[in-house]
Amino acid sequence: MPENARPDSPQRSDSSASQQNRVSISARLEQFEKRQADLLRLIYFVLVVVVAAFLWTQWSTLRNFFYRLEGAAFGLVLLVLLLGVYTWRRMREISELRGLVRGLEQHQVTSTSDKQLEQLFGLISRSQQGYRDLIDSFDDILIALSLDGEIRAANRRFAELVGLNFQQIIGKKLVDFLDESGGQGSADALEALPRFLERRNWSGVVQVRLKSRNAIFYFDCVAHAMVRDDAVHGITVLARDVTSLRRNEARFTELFETLQEGIYIVTPEDRIVDANPALVRILGYDSKEELLAKKVTDIFPDESLRNVIRTEVERQPMVEGREIVLIRKDGKPIFCLNTAAAVRDNSGKIIRYQGALMDITARREIERRLHKQQEFARRLVDNFPDLILVVDTRGHYTFISPRCKDVLGYDIEDTHEMQFGGRTHPEDLPVLLELFNGTLQGKHDFSSREIRVRHKNGEWRRILFNFSPLSDESG
Repeated sequence: MPENARPDSPQRSDSSASQQNRVSISARLEQFEKRQADLLRLIYFVLVVVVAAFLWTQWSTLRNFFYRLEGAAFGLVLLVLLLGVYTWRRMREISELRGLVRGLEQHQVTSTSDKQLEQLFGLISRSQQGYRDLIDSFDDILIALSLDGEIRAANRRFAELVGLNFQQIIGKKLVDFLDESGGQGSADALEALPRFLERRNWSGVVQVRLKSRNAIFYFDCVAHAMVRDDAVHGITVLARDVTSLRRNEARFTELFETLQEGIYIVTPEDRIVDANPALVRILGYDSKEELLAKKVTDIFPDESLRNVIRTEVERQPMVEGREIVLIRKDGKPIFCLNTAAAVRDNSGKIIRYQGALMDITARREIERRLHKQQEFARRLVDNFPDLILVVDTRGHYTFISPRCKDVLGYDIEDTHEMQFGGRTHPEDLPVLLELFNGTLQGKHDFSSREIRVRHKNGEWRRILFNFSPLSDESG
């Protein structure tokens, strides 16, 4: 019996080793499947975070565009479909792995072939590389950190931002890439860490200075805790570079605050939601908050004109140069030129009106005074007892006072086609023309002559004329 048992001993040993090998492969497959499932959940979470962050940060901007943005929604749907296709392909690979391992476990040979192992590890490598390529395709920054700030994983976008390869990034502290001179970045992060561990998520805009760029960047970040066995062991951060947007906002704010024209934003319900300092000053209010507490009807009480402007704004992109009268805080009216436009949402509904106001009260006062002076001069000339004539350099009458009717019998309408000297006595005409040409040449500053002029009834009237040059602003 002992002799017969000896040949079976190596067989039992080989069988035991084969069994252990199959158990090891099964354990590795189970571990791999778990990692794949965790990574799949992480990808779905990142996608949801990206979409939610985009809608949260850009919703107001999208609503302000005049054109519709159905393309953005179509793009998000396409992204979800692509992710579904990608996940389906990965699940096919996992199914192949399961089938391969099942075949290995059922195989009755004493050892697994090298070809089978090579095929198994090849599938694992391709699957992991596929997920890596998917994460690297994100335009936003994605990094995984330990609780002490060590970088455990990062996508290609982060590597491009800091200008280093992955070997130079993984294992380093995040603060190693930041210039914290003059700031409290690390101290603020440590102070906020207990609250983050309690809530396990955070979102906001952070300002950082990168050592490699020596420049300030703004990132809209969403951070989420990585949890294992109900304990936080790391942090995933999705960051979108909003530096250009912040700089544009800063320029717009500076322009908004420094413009001399009044800028306003009002709702269709006649509520004032924003105004720049110039408008506050124009309307005589002490603060912006005091002005925003008013309604449009308090400042622009002309209901009929309001309705006309609203109708015009709804029909055309912009209404420019419409003169309106507003009421200041002290009750005095002011004249303004209004330029207005309507802002619509994606469905075409008007969500607000915005525009600019230019105070022309001083200009209107000058025009009023000028008109008054002109009216006074006109009445003075009309009531002057003598005949007043103005002739241009070509001999055309540009002004004839109403006394022409009393002196020569001609109505103003009769004088429109008259030429200088056309009613002058033939004997006096040469003297008149010599005086006219001499005045144009600057030879005479003032002259007087008696000239015989034909009355409308045919009689000759002897009139004493005083001649003097009339110069314009250029002399």
